[in-house]
Amino acid sequence: MKRLFLFLMAFLFLTGCGRTTISPDLIRDNIIEEAVSFHPGTAGSSLRQAAAAADLLQFVTEQKLRNTDCKAAFEAAWDSTDQETQEYFRENFEGLSWLITSAFDDYDSVKDMFEDAGAAEKMEKSMAKKNGVKDWQSLCSAVEYVLNRS
Repeated sequence: MKRLFLFLMAFLFLTGCGRTTISPDLIRDNIIEEAVSFHPGTAGSSLRQAAAAADLLQFVTEQKLRNTDCKAAFEAAWDSTDQETQEYFRENFEGLSWLITSAFDDYDSVKDMFEDAGAAEKMEKSMAKKNGVKDWQSLCSAVEYVLNRS
């Protein structure tokens, strides 16, 4: 019985069964649009970037992106997005990614940014979730795949 269980678990893992579907519209509205909601270099943009990073990580962890078909959904969302939005996303996601990754690596080094933006509590709650790093890495992997495709 134990062997059957292990076989079924391995099958589900290898085939991707057990992964949930996430809507490309949900990805577009909560990831792409969030990432383009500020413009670097404008007044208050660093505060808006910190707030956007907290909102983005909250969405990623609430949706448990590690358990979804994130890459396919992000690709479909990206393909339905206009060129101007894609360019803003490319410009802004790098900064968001740096900020969120820095928060996971050494929160104290960026904590003031989140506090000034009124987003520290949201960021800390999202970071405290058991698989938050894996959820974040799932999104980064999907973004990297789509942005690097030819």
